[in-house]
Amino acid sequence: MSITEIINNIPNRKLNNHLNTSDSFYIESYTMYDKYNIPWIICPFCGKRQFPLSKGAVIKGQVFKCKGSNCKQKFMVNLEG
Repeated sequence: MSITEIINNIPNRKLNNHLNTSDSFYIESYTMYDKYNIPWIICPFCGKRQFPLSKGAVIKGQVFKCKGSNCKQKFMVNLEG
């Protein structure tokens, strides 16, 4: 018997009630500097560099898809210059 079956067999409990399966939930990315001191947006799931940032860049609530061949997760970028 799997954990999913055990939880689903508890009266008034379903596993989906405890999981966030909504597409409106995204993990926020972070920035990292390379050896030339250029900031890059980094995928929070696999750590792959996504794209460089220019000075004064402002990105609010934009969702990107990771370019990593094994990742392809969606993440949100919130950046204020």
